[in-house]
Amino acid sequence: MFHAVWLAREADATVLLKGSTTLIASPTGNLFSQDDGPSWLATAGSGDVLAGIAGALMAAGVGAMDAGAMAALVHGLAGLRASDGGPIASRKIADATPATIADLLRLTGSQPGGNHRRRPSGRRPG
Repeated sequence: MFHAVWLAREADATVLLKGSTTLIASPTGNLFSQDDGPSWLATAGSGDVLAGIAGALMAAGVGAMDAGAMAALVHGLAGLRASDGGPIASRKIADATPATIADLLRLTGSQPGGNHRRRPSGRRPG
């Protein structure tokens, strides 16, 4: 825990430290932890899946701290979904991610894309 917070402060950036308990630390000292995933998440490419989830959330406008926390949760739960009690390939984690997100959205009563409406491309409101 100390190292994640120290690095976040030194780098002035949000840090996600992946491990048996994944830590997400902000430069201000805020800290989230997530430990829902199986130990089988320690596999080649698993961190790439986690980074992809976090990057997609940040591209959608979610702040770094919240994106890291949400990504760690989704990643851990997708790992549980993909694992049959044994080793898993990172591709299985990635494949389990959409259904995991759908389950979380159902639990919270949210809809994909939020509650805002998008106007059709190329048209201006008038």
